[in-house]
Amino acid sequence: MDAARLIDEVKRHGGSLQLNGDKIRVSAPEPLPDNLRQELKARKPEVINFLKAGPRVNPCHPDWSDPEDTRSRFFELAGNHLSAGKTQDEADKLAFECLLADWMNSHPVEVTEGCPHCGEPHDASSMPYLNGEAGHIKIHEQCWPEWYAGLKKRASVTLTTLGIP
Repeated sequence: MDAARLIDEVKRHGGSLQLNGDKIRVSAPEPLPDNLRQELKARKPEVINFLKAGPRVNPCHPDWSDPEDTRSRFFELAGNHLSAGKTQDEADKLAFECLLADWMNSHPVEVTEGCPHCGEPHDASSMPYLNGEAGHIKIHEQCWPEWYAGLKKRASVTLTTLGIP
């Protein structure tokens, strides 16, 4: 279990971690499970480094170049869904879908003169598609399903490569 997941597990048990120099102060309403306490001790240097790094620059979006930050965001999202009463499988699926959408919004496709899928000029069937911070692009209605499936597949492969389950 990595540092981000450990911290999320502590939070799931109602606890919190505070850094005091090179010591970690654990606060929880009830004692943490033995296996979690042992894992925290075994990974203490990693947890300290994670806590020292501080919050992400943009807490809503992970740093896509940092697999640890992306995994941390995944576990944070999954933990939120678990707290809302979802099963672990449901929480993981929802967290993955959220990161998938976030990745696609953070990685706009290249704006082209024609349809980004087939390259043909726009026509009456062209419809706008939100392209992250780059605004909108237009894509033929008939091209959209295959184009979007490819974009989603690329995002999914990237997340899996970053270690998102």
